[in-house]
Amino acid sequence: MKTTLPKRKKRGGVLAGLHVFLFGMLFCGFSSAVAGITALNLSSSGPYTPGSDLTVNGSFQFDTNQDLISLEFAFYLPSGWTAIGATGVDGSPAPDITEVGNGVITYTGLNDLLQSPIAFTLTLHAPPGATGSQSISSEVGYWPTNTDEQNPIWVAGSPDPLILLETTTVVTMPIASAITYGQTLANSTLSGGTGSVAGVFTFTTPSTAPTAGVCSAAVTFTPTDTNNYATIAAGIVAVTVTPRPITVTAANNVKVYDGTTSATGMPTVTSGSLINGDAGTFSETYDSKTQGSGKTLTPAAAISNAGVDVSANYNITLTPITTGVITKRPITVTANNRSKYYAETVTFLGTEFTTNGLLNGDTVTSVVLASAGATNTATPGTYSITASNAQGPDIDNYAATYLPGTLTVNPIVITNFVYQGFPGWIEILYPAVSTNDIPKLSYGIEQSLGLGGPWTNAPGCTVTFELLTPADGRGQIRAYVPTPTNKVMFYRAIALLQQ
Repeated sequence: MKTTLPKRKKRGGVLAGLHVFLFGMLFCGFSSAVAGITALNLSSSGPYTPGSDLTVNGSFQFDTNQDLISLEFAFYLPSGWTAIGATGVDGSPAPDITEVGNGVITYTGLNDLLQSPIAFTLTLHAPPGATGSQSISSEVGYWPTNTDEQNPIWVAGSPDPLILLETTTVVTMPIASAITYGQTLANSTLSGGTGSVAGVFTFTTPSTAPTAGVCSAAVTFTPTDTNNYATIAAGIVAVTVTPRPITVTAANNVKVYDGTTSATGMPTVTSGSLINGDAGTFSETYDSKTQGSGKTLTPAAAISNAGVDVSANYNITLTPITTGVITKRPITVTANNRSKYYAETVTFLGTEFTTNGLLNGDTVTSVVLASAGATNTATPGTYSITASNAQGPDIDNYAATYLPGTLTVNPIVITNFVYQGFPGWIEILYPAVSTNDIPKLSYGIEQSLGLGGPWTNAPGCTVTFELLTPADGRGQIRAYVPTPTNKVMFYRAIALLQQ
């Protein structure tokens, strides 16, 4: 019920009354007939606590064209409540407060002292026994110039009183159930908490989606009876956010041996999903660099958001596959060309070849080389040198194509000889560089003559050979025939060799 102020005499100014609303309710119901007051606002700083002080903030505007002497706010408090102070804020002067019980705030000399708007705070004290909702009613009055000081103009405040709710307290905080990364706090259940009155606990920002780990979340307590008790910020609870499970599976990949374990296949998420905004960077590798089929491909995964690694928000299961293939790399192995003279034997060491297509660091250490022209009995001409069976530490990773070389067998050609009579020397120009070539020449003569044995076994002929000082890169071998009886046979041998 609205309370009517009794008429009273001016105390240093005209009486004025204010109707106070909790939570900042706006006073805007005054008609234009209320000269001087154009806007009025009042709000509480929050619910009250029995036995404690409460701050109320107020402000108003008035028509500076009106000749106002003073304004007065009269407010009526619940039983046991007191007004213990009033101050000006934002540069406004401090008002006077009288009648501490049902208080009166007075601003005097408005036209001389104040500029609109002005703001103030009231400090009220709630008695220890206060409980539930409390109401405050008020009136506002003003004193224009030339108004009878004993009869100020009074205007009632809003017909609804200012309602002050009693604060509530938390007895025990609730416990939050765990959620998974990607879920919001609304997916967590709060249980076990109690307040000073009946009510429920809820998350203050239930739409928050925290990262994996332990999240500190604000909780609000809302009383069941919101007509008498205030909703409060209850405090902070810990919410466990478990990583989001996903499975990343490798993709099939086939490549030619390249000396690395890298693969170009792109793994995929085969179970679970990424949260919007998160992006996966996936790759995979072979279990080894060597060629073969049925090779294991193992995936790797990293998750980021706007360039920041958020992999810790996921429980990533990496699933390999065993269908990878590395095929052999093609190379060519080519036998080197060789040449020799008739009656010489070629022994291949296995290193007389070249390769093309090997990767850096890989080697072929030897190959099997063979040629029909390698024996000392091979007649002059050209012969193929075949290569096969390449060996090396990484040769199993290669598919070798073998290209032949050419072995040229040159005849023994006596290009010049000088008969010095018998017994005497026949000088023969023969390509030789050491005494090792003497038996080659002897053997060549024997084979050319078809004697089937050493030259010295020719009837009546004992011939010796000697290597002279090499000249122009070739040695000169001379043959000594001791008796003239064999000169015909020797001439015959020379002639055959020249053919």
